[in-house]
This record gives sequence, structure tokens and C-alpha cells, in this order.
Amino acid sequence: MEPGIRWLIDCRVWGQMGEIGGILMSTLNVRVWTVIYTAVILLRVPTISATEFSVGTGKPDDPFHISTPDELILIGSDPDLLDKHFVLVEDIDLDPNLAGEHIFTQAVIAPDAETDEGFQGPPFSGSLDGRGHVIRHLTIQSGSAHFLGLFGKIGMNGRVHRIGLKGVRIVGGRGSFCVGGLAGDNWGNIVCCYASGRIDSSDSSSCVGGLVGRNSQGRILNCYAKGGLVTGDNSGKIGGLVGQHGGFIYDPDLDRIITAAGRITHCLAAVHIATSQSAHNVGGLVGYNDRRSIVRRCFWDTEVSGVSVSGGGAGLKTGEMHDIDTYMTAGWDMAGERSNGTTDVWLMPENEGYPVLAITSTAYQRRLLKGAGTLDDPYIVTTPEDIGAIHHYDWSSYYKLGADIDLAGITWTTAPIWTFEGAFDGDGFTVSNLSICGQERLGLFGFLGLDAEVRDLCVRDVNIVGEDDAMWVGALAGRNDGSVIDCSGSGCFTGHMRASVGGLVGMNEGEILHSSADVRLTGTADSAFVGGLVGSNVGVIGESFVCAAVSGNSDLGGIAGLNEGRVYASYAQGKLSANRMLGGLVGSNWRGSIVDCYAITRLSCGGTSCPDMGGLVGGNEDGLIDRCYALGNLVGSQTVNAITTRAYYLRDSHATSVNGHGVPLSDEEMKQQSSFAGWDFKNVWMICEGKEYPHLRWENLRCHNSKSGDTQGDSAKQ
Repeated sequence: MEPGIRWLIDCRVWGQMGEIGGILMSTLNVRVWTVIYTAVILLRVPTISATEFSVGTGKPDDPFHISTPDELILIGSDPDLLDKHFVLVEDIDLDPNLAGEHIFTQAVIAPDAETDEGFQGPPFSGSLDGRGHVIRHLTIQSGSAHFLGLFGKIGMNGRVHRIGLKGVRIVGGRGSFCVGGLAGDNWGNIVCCYASGRIDSSDSSSCVGGLVGRNSQGRILNCYAKGGLVTGDNSGKIGGLVGQHGGFIYDPDLDRIITAAGRITHCLAAVHIATSQSAHNVGGLVGYNDRRSIVRRCFWDTEVSGVSVSGGGAGLKTGEMHDIDTYMTAGWDMAGERSNGTTDVWLMPENEGYPVLAITSTAYQRRLLKGAGTLDDPYIVTTPEDIGAIHHYDWSSYYKLGADIDLAGITWTTAPIWTFEGAFDGDGFTVSNLSICGQERLGLFGFLGLDAEVRDLCVRDVNIVGEDDAMWVGALAGRNDGSVIDCSGSGCFTGHMRASVGGLVGMNEGEILHSSADVRLTGTADSAFVGGLVGSNVGVIGESFVCAAVSGNSDLGGIAGLNEGRVYASYAQGKLSANRMLGGLVGSNWRGSIVDCYAITRLSCGGTSCPDMGGLVGGNEDGLIDRCYALGNLVGSQTVNAITTRAYYLRDSHATSVNGHGVPLSDEEMKQQSSFAGWDFKNVWMICEGKEYPHLRWENLRCHNSKSGDTQGDSAKQ
């Protein structure tokens, strides 16, 4: 290879921030440089052998191990691998000067199959955990391809985290669309990642960003971009971190235009942006933001970028960007401090500079946990610092509490444990005084994956204040796709929480068994899907109970605000208030099933009238209710295609007109076993004749006690 060509494709010339001066002088020669590059370089696409992964099965708890360039490239060569799970176990160098000459003409993983603006290939819907490792010298030279980056498109279920890209070099052709160092288009989750290097695009390019070209409905948390962006004439939606954030986007799966909204939090950009005067929607952090999408606690360097505007974030001078107080004030979790959390996400360099991700820095020494992370020898967690240290370990391992943990004096802006795929045994201990003021997936755990299991854990005295558009909020977890067993939560939730807020779990798509919540939830006028145990349930809830004081706007219930799954052998007590879709057990039951449940709650309507208020369910559409009872009307009058069998309700002062759902009983009849035809009083129900209403047999068989002697959930029995 000629020395001149070698210089052009050596990404290391452009990849580091110390060499931004070289990028600045290139502004006037962008188009000439691109033409020379295109004309001189003969692209070589690496030949992929039939390499098989040496370790792993591709499952969440046994991911494929990636240690070589060929193994990384293999992910993108086989569409059947795009929904699997991977972990980097070594740094990977894709330097074109090394053996194999890895120069790509499209994205390495999930590339686009066509040249028009609609993505035609399958997206990446699995997970890639970098574990702090780095991919160096990614080099892409494309004349006409779109969706360029390490990933072409990350799908809604895709997750990429804890990975760094150094020395990125991407050159796109005329009309390049969706180009970013890490991903061309993101609909999934990108957490703790960075990209440094240079991206060039020719005339009429769109959606070009240092990290992600377009963040459609995705989530970008704790990420940064450094280096340079150079675009041609008539280009638009150019951003230091993200080119386009949300907006009106064509979804090929739905074959229609949708309105997409994404989220970017705790991110920074220090990227020089060189554009022509004809460029539009150019931003230091975000080029274009449809303003429905969220940007919080983010910054860009106005001096380095040369850009004073952005579709989100705060523009600061270089000196301010190098000041740790900038980030501390914004709630960033910095190594060496405790007030903003113990996760040690970010690390400030000793010799002044921008913060870096601690997990990717050799200067950071992670906290050591006792144990080996196996079933027989789990990692032992006994302090607030141990909880934070989980971020720096394998999220699919085994963990166990060894003591009660008090988190008083610490305020997080995110969940302490963002994503978890392993097993966490509380062993009867309590985590108390968790305090969070932030958005999105809030709780002790942000997201519990399909294979995650949390059991025998009490999260007590939680205080969560939701900011604008906070969603998926719960004491234990923001969202659960796994298993929650024998867990309890108590505390107070307030603020602008718009969707899926629950006392224990915000959004449940997994299973919650033998669990409880004793909470006070206060929503706003626009809040929805609020429940004493779960905000929205698409999974299974069984043998669980709630004692709660809950108020909000719509779709509010004692157990769940919205039920599209299954609720069985559970009950709710407390005081509930909403404007519509208010139910003692479930606010809105949409094609869900509720079996062997009851609610003894006091309901109040905040509106002028509440036709969709029911003692058990507020609104029931195509749902099943069997062997249940409640005070007042069983369901609201606005009920469609509901199946209600062997269900009863007490006619008292709270009852409205009879609507044909459920059988009304007097107080005396409600205390007689013979009134409840078809109920299983041998295995499921029990009753003290003439003295009390029926209750579930499991209620007398267990209680939720901390090893410290504290009892959780007793107020629900009063």
C-alpha cells in the first residue's frame, strides 16, 4: 500500500481529541478530499470464514464470546444471529493495515440491504455487552449505502452497552442517510458507550451524528462522542452526538409514517462540525429534535464544535466542560463521590479533560465483591458501594444480599442497577431509603431481563420523584421481563409520571409472585397506568397484595392500572382516586384475565362523573373476570364484550346503578360460603362464617419480614 493511501485510511490520525486541530483545517477541502479518497482507495471487503464462536450459546445467560475481528464480523454475516446475545472478552482492532484488511462498504452488524432511505434489512435485536472493551479503527467507505456505523440499525429490543469505539473513520457518498460511529439508526438501548474519530459525508447527506445518525425511539444513556463531522452542501440533521432525535419516521413493518420519540440523558459531545452554509439543522449535541423527544442532563463543547445551537442539551465552553462541578450539579454519578450515587459511571481525568466512562478506563479500579458470581458462590452485596459495583460486573451473574443496606443520603438520577439479566437473592434482607429524582426506568433495578430473577427482597421507604415524562417507575424495578418472587416495596412516588407507575414494578411483562406493596402514589393530571403493585401488566401477577393510597388521572387500580395479562389469587386494599378508568383492583382490563381476586377499597372520582369506575375493575374490554368480589359495582358501566362469571359485589353506599356484571349481595350474604357458587374453598379460598368476607388461603401462610425484624405489608391486613 502506498504511504499516502495509508495515511488517509489510518483512523488514528483523526480519532483523538488532541488532534482536532487537524480536523479544523480540513473544512475548506472536504469535497476535494472525499473525491481523492474515493478515487484512490480500492475497497476490500474481508472474507469471512466459517468461524464458529468458541464459547457461548447466544442466550442471555450464556452469550457468545467475541474475541477476534472475524467473530465480530460474523454477527453481521448471518441474519439468524441478530437476535442473539454477545459479549466482548478482548479489545478488537479492525485496522485496515493489519492482516485481513478490514475496510467495509456497509455497517458491520445489521447492514441495510437497499440504497433507499427505508431500512430493508433485519435490525439487531439482541444484546452486545462490551464489558468496557474497545473496538479500534472501524473503517467504512461507502459510495451509496445508508445506515452506516458499527450497527446499521438497532431494533426496539436491541441493547448495546459498555463499549467504546476509537479511531472511527467513515466516509459516506452523496445523499448518505443515517450515519453514526456506533449506529446509523437506534430504536433500542445504548448505555455507557462512546465513539471517537471522524465521519465524512458528501452533498445532500442527512441524519449524521458522532455516535448515532438517528435516534428514532431509542434510549441513549451515559454516552459521549469526540472527533469531527464533515458534511457536503445541502446536508441536514447533523449533530455532535445524534443527527436526528425522534421525528416522523417511516416504519416498514407497519408500512406507515409514525411519530417517534427518543430519550438522551447524561451524555456529552466534543465534536468539531464542519458544514457548508447550505447546511440546516446543525447542532452541537443534537441536529434535529422533534421536541417530543427528551434530552436531559447533556452538554456539548461550543468552542470545539464551532456550533452555538443544538436540538437539546446545554452548550458550554471548554473550561466548563472540563470542570467536574458541571456534572456534579447535573446529577452525574462520578467516581470518588457518593451524593449522586455509588455506581461510579464517570471518571474525571487527572490532567484535566472531559469525563470518561469509568468502566472503559484503565485508571479506574472497580470495587471488589466477595464471591465468584456463581450459583454456589454468588457475589455478596452488603453496602451501598456494593450495589453500585454491580454495574462493573457481569449483569448475568448471581448476587446475594448479606445484610440490610441503608441508602440514606444518596440521590440517584437513574436506577442504581440499570439492566440486570442474572439472579439476585435478597435472602430476606432490606434495601431502605432509596431516593431517585429522574426519568424513565426508575427503581432499584431499571430493567429486569427475560432471564432475570429477583427473590426474597424488601425495598422499603423508597422516595421517587419523577421528572417530566418519567415512565416505568417502581420501588423494585422500572420494568420486569423476568421473575420477581417474594418481594415487597414501600414508599412514596410523586411527580410527572405519565406511564406505567407501580408500587413494586412499573411495567411487568414477566411474572410477579408472592409479592406486595404498601405505597403512596401521587400522579399528575396527565398521568396514566398507575397501580398499587404494577402500572401496566402484560405478564402474570399471582398471590400478591397491595395496601395503597393512589391518585392520578386515568387507568388506575389497586393492583394494576392496566391489565393485558393474568392476575390471580391477589387482592387490594386502600384509597384510590382518579378521573376515569378507576378500579379497586384494576383500572382497565383489556383482554386480560382476573381470577380468584378481591378488592376492598375506597374509591373517589375526581371528575364530574365516573361511569367507568368499578369496585374491582374500572373498564373491561374483552376481559375475563371469574371468582372475584368487590365493594360497590364490580365493573364500570363502560364495559365491552366482558366475560364475568361467578363474581359478586357488595351493594353499599359506593354502589351506582346495576349494570349486569356480577351478582349483588348483602353484607350478611357476603359472609356466607354458600353465596359464592363454584368457588374452591378447599384449596384457594377460606371464610369465617358470619364474621368476615372470603379471603385467600395463602394470606394465613406467609408474611413479608426482613431479617432485621421489620415487617412489610402489615397495614394491608388492618
